Amino acid sequence: MATRADELIRIADRLGIPPSQRWTSHKTMLLEWDGMEGHLKSLREEGKLKRLAAPEYSTPPAKRAKSVEPTLDSDIKEEILQTIKGLAATSCDWDNLLKDLQTPAPTMKAIQESFSRVCLFISELEKTLQNGNDGNGEGDLDHVIRLVFRAEGLFGSGVEAMDYESKWGQHRDRLSQLFGQPTGKAMEAIFRLRNTPDAFDIILPQIQVLGESPLIRDQVEAFKKIDALLGPLLIVTNVDTASGENGTQE
Repeated sequence: MATRADELIRIADRLGIPPSQRWTSHKTMLLEWDGMEGHLKSLREEGKLKRLAAPEYSTPPAKRAKSVEPTLDSDIKEEILQTIKGLAATSCDWDNLLKDLQTPAPTMKAIQESFSRVCLFISELEKTLQNGNDGNGEGDLDHVIRLVFRAEGLFGSGVEAMDYESKWGQHRDRLSQLFGQPTGKAMEAIFRLRNTPDAFDIILPQIQVLGESPLIRDQVEAFKKIDALLGPLLIVTNVDTASGENGTQE
């Protein structure tokens, strides 16, 4: 009954029957108007009845196109890539960034995530090796040694568990050959005092030598250069992302 009543209302509306000329039949309790049977017969013969009786589904609003995620400018990508490749050594903390940069169109979000790992590593280098541990004379010499090996990148994430003592001579000589004798001598001095209580303050000059070695200095400088290139872009990306999220919530 309800379906038929709705169909008659839709037909009357689409035929332009004024409301004042419609009424409800006491027998059928359905809508009627003058000439209704004739109208329905004509529509049926013309094949229009079902169409006029059918509900008119409104076209759903077009879905908002997903905003295209911003990507890194190709020229900047190439400059960053060459900066990293120009380093004599890189820690495993650079690996994800390097991998992202070697994709055709890395997103700014991916670059931000992989670059943040480099940022944490460089911060650790500066704090431990270049800033004298804030001058408080406290520190872990074993951590200093492992941090240098981490920067060298030969041992990947396994550097924290590696047994460097058993082949110390080889490690020292390799560092001397690749990054200069001052680096090897500084590492040797730190190695000899690694188990001496309160030795951090005594060995601080050698730690600072490591901080100025090509192994450490070049990675810090490369980071600063890349940060200068990416910094403004990441700020804009974060602002745009926040605006997009707010717009979606609205």
